[in-house]
Amino acid sequence: MIIFRGAITMKRKKRIRLTLLFAGMVAAAGLCGCSSDRDPNAEGRESSAADSTEPVQTEQTEAQTEQQTEKQTEATESTAETTSSSAQESRAETPPAAISGADDDTKLLWSERGLEAVPIDSKDGYGEELAAGSDYLNWTLNGFDGKPSGDAVPEVQADFTYNGQLQQNGQIRVLSGSDPYYPNGLYMHVDNLADFPYFPKDTRDRGWFVIENADEVLEFLGLKSSADISGDLSVTVSVDQLHVHVSADHYDTLHVLSASKR
Repeated sequence: MIIFRGAITMKRKKRIRLTLLFAGMVAAAGLCGCSSDRDPNAEGRESSAADSTEPVQTEQTEAQTEQQTEKQTEATESTAETTSSSAQESRAETPPAAISGADDDTKLLWSERGLEAVPIDSKDGYGEELAAGSDYLNWTLNGFDGKPSGDAVPEVQADFTYNGQLQQNGQIRVLSGSDPYYPNGLYMHVDNLADFPYFPKDTRDRGWFVIENADEVLEFLGLKSSADISGDLSVTVSVDQLHVHVSADHYDTLHVLSASKR
């Protein structure tokens, strides 16, 4: 009996060892299983997804950059056009500096011939002196300024205000864009020359005036810009101010209160 029990005990020990060994193998297999549950291609898919995302982001960034560049270019071009247009319009619409009072080295004379400017101490000239504040052809002389040269006054400026409103028919044309004083300005020839002060010694074509407030006149005429005028445009206008600038290369200017097409 003793030998039989000992054999049984040895068999139990061997079973226990086999059981422990099997349990260890199962545990190891479980660990391997946990590790093997991870898809071996997962990293590849993540890498591929990351790679596929980068070109999309790059294309979006390039598109945004192109859009920003186009917007900046359009803004720059628009600013340049606006600046260029404003420069031309502002030059064409800026009235000459106002002149008031009498000149200290020049005097104006008036007669049936018209106006004449002579040096202040000159005994020459024809007509009566026209003082600042006096009327001539229903125009009030606000002031004048002459530049004597010897016994003559080749350049003189004078400001007049009409007593009321002077209505005139005439033709408007557009000056060249390269004009040094009024690029693309509105240039008007009046029909009734006798209604305006006149210097017989003025060598320029008589009856031509630049319109000071060109933007307003274009609105009166229903035009967007001076480019809408081709050739001569027949108009009727009302004026109230006149600036005379007797000089070989300058303009007389008018301020217009209303305008309409004829």
